[in-house]
Amino acid sequence: MGYNEAFLHRAKEKFSLEHAVDYFLNAERCAKLGRYDDAIIRLYRLCEYVAQLKIKEKELYKDEATDDLDIEKLPENLRTKYEKYRDERDKKVKLGLDLDYKLLQDLCDPLGIFYSKKREEFKKMEGIRNQSVLAHGLNPLDKSSYETVYGLVRQIIGKIKIDDSLFQKGRFPELKQERIKEWFFELPK
Repeated sequence: MGYNEAFLHRAKEKFSLEHAVDYFLNAERCAKLGRYDDAIIRLYRLCEYVAQLKIKEKELYKDEATDDLDIEKLPENLRTKYEKYRDERDKKVKLGLDLDYKLLQDLCDPLGIFYSKKREEFKKMEGIRNQSVLAHGLNPLDKSSYETVYGLVRQIIGKIKIDDSLFQKGRFPELKQERIKEWFFELPK
């Protein structure tokens, strides 16, 4: 467990690559258990989180939250474009996944440019996510849907260049069912 402690500590931080890896590995674990809805929701959140991570690196949020873009920190030519997303009630500029990536594209960030080239795949991913019973749909998702979303997310992970060692540090030993039973239930001798 000591090997994973530093990873877990960093994964708790709001903005860290470890947090992104944790989303990814959680999604893989869910898929392995056949919980494809959970896995896809986590991968979708990871896509959004990666864009937010890049925006945070550019120091474009007003605070630690991702629900208030600081318009004044944007280049002048982009301020009006993003000002229109200000919420009337709380006066915060809130962007979702699509607008996060469009902002990165407007800032000539490689991740935003990747998004513009893969826009149709992103739309397909969103459509799949929306079909989930955990989002707006009525039917459970299947392995094929998971693999479609997983493929796009692997490309995104490649674009932000996460060191492979983080994936190793974020993995935990797999426990066999027999061992779990032994630990929790005394077997008769």
